[in-house]
Amino acid sequence: MQSWFVLATACTAWALPSPGAAIPQDARPAILLQPPAADGADVTYAVPECPPKQQDPTAAVATANFVVREFAYLKYVVAPGQIDALPNTTQVAFALDNSAAAVTTACSFNRGAYDDGEAWYPCGDRTITSEVAATPGDGPQRKQSQYTVKTSARFEWDRWVLAVRQSWVCGGSMSPVSAQAVTVVEPACQTSDTGSYTIQQCTAPDATIGADFD
Repeated sequence: MQSWFVLATACTAWALPSPGAAIPQDARPAILLQPPAADGADVTYAVPECPPKQQDPTAAVATANFVVREFAYLKYVVAPGQIDALPNTTQVAFALDNSAAAVTTACSFNRGAYDDGEAWYPCGDRTITSEVAATPGDGPQRKQSQYTVKTSARFEWDRWVLAVRQSWVCGGSMSPVSAQAVTVVEPACQTSDTGSYTIQQCTAPDATIGADFD
């Protein structure tokens, strides 16, 4: 899993100060945007079933549910004329649950200098140990196998539109499958201005969204 970006430390994205709470003028911004931990790197899962194939080509594709939860947003801007060791930054972090793969992962990334809302950022990969049925002739025992759940995300910063995509394996043949989903984030924000810098921090309600299979 990637190293999560640490800006410094005086508040966290998961325990924001109450709205209207003042930040001391001499306090240096101390912000840690770190996603919640995934549900254990060494958990053994049953291999999920593959989505059913569509018999009718005009029918909608099969869907799973993604849950975006514990969303946090932070924007830090230095006031004009200030000499500050910390650069301007905008960050998001959230946890992602996948009902079809029964896996939780997490995302955290900073807005790139040329990101106009179209850039995809890698999230934390999950290496899953799975139990799969033994092949005929091997007896009744089950065998273990590993696969990687890969996740990426895109955020349209000015429109608050979040897109996620994820790939995993399914079925006895460990076939690859991928799905993606889009949701509009409904932020609740608070802004603190010290005169030297401005910090905007936002959270959002957990959202369940349909994930369309590719």
